[in-house]
Amino acid sequence: MEVPSPAAVVIEALQVKVGDKVATGQVLGLLGNSGNTDSPHLHFHVMDGPSPLVSNGLPFVFTAFTGQGRIVDEQPLFTGGVVTIDKEAMSGPHANEMPLLDQVVSFP
Repeated sequence: MEVPSPAAVVIEALQVKVGDKVATGQVLGLLGNSGNTDSPHLHFHVMDGPSPLVSNGLPFVFTAFTGQGRIVDEQPLFTGGVVTIDKEAMSGPHANEMPLLDQVVSFP
């Protein structure tokens, strides 16, 4: 597993380092804003080797998460506007799934 991107996470908050093996439920880091964002978020990439340039991305699922809805139009994300969220789409509890494109989720 690749550690969180420094572009999205405050570096001092990382709890793991490159090359560490991680376990289910392990804290990887603390979220915060470190760039041009309006809310804390996390970028990560699961891959089969240490280099993002020559490794293959691997599928993953989360044990549990709650769908909060789906972003209706992503264009405001690129212009600094406010997105509209359809709170009915993909909402509710999910288990052993990967969140889908534009799905807004929270974790227990």
